[in-house]
Amino acid sequence: MKLETKEFSIFNLQAVFELIEHKKFVDAEEMIRSLLKVQPNNSDGLWALGTLADKTGQFDQAFQLLGKAAFLAPKQSGPLLAFANFLFERGELEKAQAVFQRAIDKFPSSVHVVFKYARYLLATNQIKSAEVALNRCLEISPYHSGALLSLSELLKEPEAETIVGELHDIVRDAIEVVATEQSSKDSLPVSTSREICELYFASANCNFKRRSHQLAFEDWKKANQYQLSNCEFRTVEMLPFFKKLREYFDQNLLANSPFISSMKNTIKQERHASISPLFIVGMPRAGTTLIEQILTCYPEIETAGETDYIASEVVDYLVEHTQTSYPELMSICDPELLSKAGEGYLSKLASGHANARYVIDKMPANFQSLGLIKLIFPNATILHVTREPRAIAFSIFRNYFAENEPYFCDLEEFALYYHQYQKLIQHWLQMGISMFEIEYENLVRNPKESLEPVISSLGLSWSDTCLAFFQQTTAVHTISRQQVRKPIYDSSIEAWQDFEEELKPFEVALAKYT
Repeated sequence: MKLETKEFSIFNLQAVFELIEHKKFVDAEEMIRSLLKVQPNNSDGLWALGTLADKTGQFDQAFQLLGKAAFLAPKQSGPLLAFANFLFERGELEKAQAVFQRAIDKFPSSVHVVFKYARYLLATNQIKSAEVALNRCLEISPYHSGALLSLSELLKEPEAETIVGELHDIVRDAIEVVATEQSSKDSLPVSTSREICELYFASANCNFKRRSHQLAFEDWKKANQYQLSNCEFRTVEMLPFFKKLREYFDQNLLANSPFISSMKNTIKQERHASISPLFIVGMPRAGTTLIEQILTCYPEIETAGETDYIASEVVDYLVEHTQTSYPELMSICDPELLSKAGEGYLSKLASGHANARYVIDKMPANFQSLGLIKLIFPNATILHVTREPRAIAFSIFRNYFAENEPYFCDLEEFALYYHQYQKLIQHWLQMGISMFEIEYENLVRNPKESLEPVISSLGLSWSDTCLAFFQQTTAVHTISRQQVRKPIYDSSIEAWQDFEEELKPFEVALAKYT
């Protein structure tokens, strides 16, 4: 039976995007091709196929498909925003801004479009324009939680009391309105819970800027409680995985000279791609973005940002070709298969970085994958960033992470996660995996002392010009985007001490685990 256009409804389009999100690429492509076979220029189908191409690393094809979808659907904001975001993610900032501007011109009253544009402006350090766009969001939707949260994050310290007070009043009104609307319902939809979560974070930011620390912490607690309620798992469920990593990546594998030698002889990725990966790992909020920005001041070093290429693409490839779960598959994996997985990884990493000698992969959670990284890239440079654990806990607790992961929104959950991280790092060190240890506190006080050995190991010379990293115009996608737009400062080192009592649950839980 032929698929009629009307059968590919918005609901079905959403279903395709869900398939792509869950990496059911074959099923997604089958649905998309069924539509395009009937209607080759259907903008929804081209949009979906472009998204699929992007997710599977076919970036040239994604560019063509998303651009065509945006052209063919002048009355739809979705394809236009998808194309703009694709360009943004690929580092084509001028083109991305032009497409975002076209979306704004076509849909000036769409709060979704205006907010997406505002987020782009924030990431590219166009703060004044971002403030204008965020305030435009509030004109369209007075209680838009994302806009209120973003504006609260832009508050300067010290800021005029009237500005903070006015924003705080709007935030509290928004909380009351949203809570009242949902009071008759048995449970909150995830989207509404996220709104309330964002609003409490915004309220906390206002209180923090007013130095009302107790009120700020109470708001952070409420925000994190809402987010925790949406988490589909708890950290304790990860313990078997961490244990298996330590069991399967043992001395027999990581210190196996014949295996490592075979990898060195087999592997061709670095020469094939003409780049070398540079991994920055650790905990979120430990200073990984700061290091990334300093290093990318060197023209030889570029960044791919926080990619999931190792934990997702590489692992998925190995699982598919061994039909065995990870990390159990390491007991049957051979150097040739690992080499091919590495080639796929570097192919994606190199895209958009043709002139770089080194490309940074700044996914902090790659600390879980250092054993795999060691096997695939025996000579890779690894930077492990550490920081006072209470400072990390405080910074994570006070910042909104879009991902609903329990260790980002509960102090005791984070204590367990941090303990597992410590155990795994110690295991990697015992297995002989070498890494540069960079302490955040020393980094901000003496960046040259911290990073010159790293720079030298890459065959480069230290230059003080890299300390002007905050003047770069590159996009920053993490929640550290405001901090890295300033010269290095050390005031954040002791910020957690104002909340030492409130952080006791983390301290007690961590002591219990250790």
